[in-house]
Amino acid sequence: MKVVVQKRNFTALGEEGAVDLTEDETSFSLASWITVSPSETEISGKGTAIFAFSTAVPLNAEPGGHFGSIIFRLKSQGPEQSGALVAQELGALILLRVAGKAKEGASLASFRSTKKIWEKGPVEFEIRVENEGNVHLKPTGVITITNLFGRKVASFPVDPRNVLPGAIRKSSATWDKKFLFGRYTASLALNYGSQGRVLTGATAFIGFPYRWGGLVLLGLLILAFFLYRARKRIKLALKVLFGKAR
Repeated sequence: MKVVVQKRNFTALGEEGAVDLTEDETSFSLASWITVSPSETEISGKGTAIFAFSTAVPLNAEPGGHFGSIIFRLKSQGPEQSGALVAQELGALILLRVAGKAKEGASLASFRSTKKIWEKGPVEFEIRVENEGNVHLKPTGVITITNLFGRKVASFPVDPRNVLPGAIRKSSATWDKKFLFGRYTASLALNYGSQGRVLTGATAFIGFPYRWGGLVLLGLLILAFFLYRARKRIKLALKVLFGKAR
């Protein structure tokens, strides 16, 4: 198969980590700085091809993040080929930081448990981080769980995710705990940037096995009903027991 190399810039698309490939030039563009060799080649069946690339950073390049992608695309075999042709593409993303006075800034857009009341675990959390600077960030950190009395019951890491400038990146974390009962508080601490800055947040949720709890409550109501119906007999039995009845 014949493979041709293309170069494109990319920006964040949505909050799930998808990217939008584009040929438009912005202050974060990188594609025009990239050189790939070979630019086109033919790969034999079950064969392998090696491509070398380099980036030539201009002297007047703006400090901060620059983002591009190298695309490997199957080349059409010509008009004599019959039938529909599906063009396949593979892309390699490149995140480059130009040295200099770059702006590092981020905020925690939201941190929450995906439900307020959990019958049982595992408990799912949603984290949304907004990049307010001009260089990509990759926050790392932990979530700590405390119970109603403030005692630490669990702590687990958050998977790091790249956040592009001007974008919000959503990620998830899971507390792998089955039995839950009572009120819990989850505290988030994320470190980011070269200066070790920290983002913090907290969210509360309740663990209550309401199906079992409903059965217990129903049992208590039934017991209370029969006790109420038999209150006169119970009262008489107590008098006899304590010698107050003849």
